[in-house]
Amino acid sequence: MQIDVNMKTISIIIAILGIILGIIGGIDAIRLSVLSTDLVWNGLLALIMSILAIVGVLIFSKNMKMGSVQFIVSGIGIFIAIYLYGIYGAICLIVAGILGFVANMESDEEQEDNKMFLLLPVATVAIIFIVLIGSVAFGAIDMSTSSNAISVDNINSNIKTEYGSTSGEFKGNLHTDKEFSYLTVQVEFFDENGVSLSKTYGFTQNNVKPGVYEFSAYYYGSKIPSKAVIEVSSDFGGEPIYTHNVTIN
Repeated sequence: MQIDVNMKTISIIIAILGIILGIIGGIDAIRLSVLSTDLVWNGLLALIMSILAIVGVLIFSKNMKMGSVQFIVSGIGIFIAIYLYGIYGAICLIVAGILGFVANMESDEEQEDNKMFLLLPVATVAIIFIVLIGSVAFGAIDMSTSSNAISVDNINSNIKTEYGSTSGEFKGNLHTDKEFSYLTVQVEFFDENGVSLSKTYGFTQNNVKPGVYEFSAYYYGSKIPSKAVIEVSSDFGGEPIYTHNVTIN
């Protein structure tokens, strides 16, 4: 009997540790949303999963089997939401759930049989799908509005070959009608056969207000490029929200 109580207690302690780590991971993800707007949704989902795991602790004290299911579902939800940011919290909750199942099998303690307990893990799975679908839908809408708010003009290039080397600046104006928490411009240079010669940043800034900004990408290579592709992104390392092709004469 002493072993059953200890196993149950250990499961709760590990679950609480997982909840704390999940909350920290969720807050970190939201804090880093300046680099990617998707992290806001992911961070919120991680926080929701952590809160539902707290409810799982309360259920665990009455029904170890259902509480264990909730630990595992919440742990999986945290990992889906924030990946490596929540890996330790997710592992703790999953381990707590497994230990909870072991404690339940070895225990002769009477469990409260309430069918309502099953609703929590079912609702948790539903919340995961709803938030993920909402994130995808919001991302598609945001991508469309962001793309329409961006344009480039006044593009000029002074790339030339001198003393056996080719180098120069590729400049232009970036117009935005929308406020962005983060915006970057990358320029990729290609030769006449479509082979990439170089890719470099021309603009990177946080808290971009509506207005006009100059971007400047420096090129250095073995020959003058024939084409440049300008990519504007609002997420660090994310897909471009705006692309513009330029032929270099």
